[in-house]
Amino acid sequence: MPVSPSNNKKNGNTRKEVILHPFEKIEACYKNIMQTPLKQAEQIREADIVVGIPFYNEADSVPRVVEIAKEGLNKYYPGFKCVIVAAGSPAGREALEAIDALPQDNKIERITFLLDDERINGKGWSVRAIAEIAQTLGADQVILEADLKSRKNNGDIEGLAPDWIYLLLEPIRTGQADMVVSKFNRHFLEAPISTFTMYPLFTAIYNCPIHRLVGGQWGISHHMLRNYLKDARRMWATDISGYGIDIWIAASAIVSGAKICEANLGIKIHKPSIAKNELILRQVASVLFAQIVADKEWWEESHTIRELPLMQP
Repeated sequence: MPVSPSNNKKNGNTRKEVILHPFEKIEACYKNIMQTPLKQAEQIREADIVVGIPFYNEADSVPRVVEIAKEGLNKYYPGFKCVIVAAGSPAGREALEAIDALPQDNKIERITFLLDDERINGKGWSVRAIAEIAQTLGADQVILEADLKSRKNNGDIEGLAPDWIYLLLEPIRTGQADMVVSKFNRHFLEAPISTFTMYPLFTAIYNCPIHRLVGGQWGISHHMLRNYLKDARRMWATDISGYGIDIWIAASAIVSGAKICEANLGIKIHKPSIAKNELILRQVASVLFAQIVADKEWWEESHTIRELPLMQP
């Protein structure tokens, strides 16, 4: 920790004035906010599954995401101890109130909170908070986006559905995979950031064809969470704290030798935003190029492209 070169004298005593790096102050703020949700996790003691929902202020959609997650957990994992964790940005007060207004489930615990400081505003911060809670509980983790929607078509559900929980978790629960990444049936022009930029470049460098790196849903085993959280102080000062989190999650898993599979979740229905897409592209590209440089020694020695197993609905 840096200190000022000058000493202050007070009452005849020499005292060094401690100067915190700006990120040290941000980290201290984050830890202070996390005291309450982590204490809630400690009171729960342990769990098998955590479904995490990072949100901005999607008050019109995030309550439904919570309800669908509950349906999936009750349907496919009734004998497991489950917790839903919703972690929001400073702008998310309305969404938080909408979540807290939902009826409680006697079988499923719920932890909801805001990272209520503009210095820790971003998807990556929320994902980190959810991961720390899952690690405290020793649970496997699913991440769902807050703007997901669904609709009925001829009696079938399109978009977000309870079986997404099963598809993202079951390969982990059965030991087939350490990480599960969502894949969607989409027109190639519907997700241009992934289709034309991230997918070809990421596959060329990391030899692992993950089709939907941006805006994906994730299943992550509890033992992998330690890898993501071990170097948090350095990592979260970058665009990993924003939308670059998805690229970092995938690259870190590949380099660590994790078993990865894709889950075909069918159709993704959400509310796209041009302004949001510009921000996503900047942050994702920044993290991708930084990771390519950081992982240079690994990809120079890797020559085999892995074919990922695919879970179908």
